[in-house]
Amino acid sequence: MEQVLQDARLPNGDFQGLTVEIFRWKLGDCSNKGISSQVDQVFVICPNGNLRASETDLPIVKIVERAGYKSAVQCYDNGKTKNFRGTPMMGGCFIYTTDSRFRRIAEYPVALHDRFEG
Repeated sequence: MEQVLQDARLPNGDFQGLTVEIFRWKLGDCSNKGISSQVDQVFVICPNGNLRASETDLPIVKIVERAGYKSAVQCYDNGKTKNFRGTPMMGGCFIYTTDSRFRRIAEYPVALHDRFEG
């Protein structure tokens, strides 16, 4: 997935990406005040995206792959993963969009790892 970051990085250091929706359980989320409890959309780093990270106020996430599965984690505008208080874990929400560019990096909805415990 590091190749995605490289492919999405512009010459000026900014990232291309897409706005994607956060899908949460109808009774809320269990993110312990993570980004899914604050917003309904995030900016996901993605090659050939129609937006630039510098153009949005949305939280920035990147898709990472660990142990054979993909998840989305919040990152800084330079692509480095934010480390709040320990290891990120799923808070019960997924991200997805029907935009075909998203399907190039993830075929299915991706778990949003925005819960931290420490």
